[in-house]
Amino acid sequence: MVKRSAYQARKNRMYVRCKKCDSSFMIEPFEAHAHCPTCGCMRVAFKVKPFDRITREEYKANEARNRDKGTYFILCRNGGNPDYVKIGKVVGNIKAAQKRVVKLQVGCPYELVLLKFTRNLNELETQEKFKEDLIRGEWFAYTEELRTFIDNL
Repeated sequence: MVKRSAYQARKNRMYVRCKKCDSSFMIEPFEAHAHCPTCGCMRVAFKVKPFDRITREEYKANEARNRDKGTYFILCRNGGNPDYVKIGKVVGNIKAAQKRVVKLQVGCPYELVLLKFTRNLNELETQEKFKEDLIRGEWFAYTEELRTFIDNL
């Protein structure tokens, strides 16, 4: 019996694109409906091209892009000053979010703490919800409203 690679086993699948978040992924040809692995919506669109016609590099790039993504909340304790929270997105699991804290800690003189990591939230929607508390980039003031939002996750 000849063992087939994952690349060969997926040749019959269709390559589709999500209308909402514009990510591409594979589905079985007989699937009538498909959920987008990135945003979870059912607004999956059109067939992009048969999977057997994409290159191995495209396949690997797409697999990496469609791995589990999550939203993290990192608290920056400023001593006596108001605290800040970074709302960001990371590809992977909670370990990837913890690595992100370590990378950010190198350039930050204050203590950084990972408050929460979840896969149930969209980073951009969460940032839009708290846009009035935006300080700069992905850093937000740690208000009572944001604190209760994070605690209720």
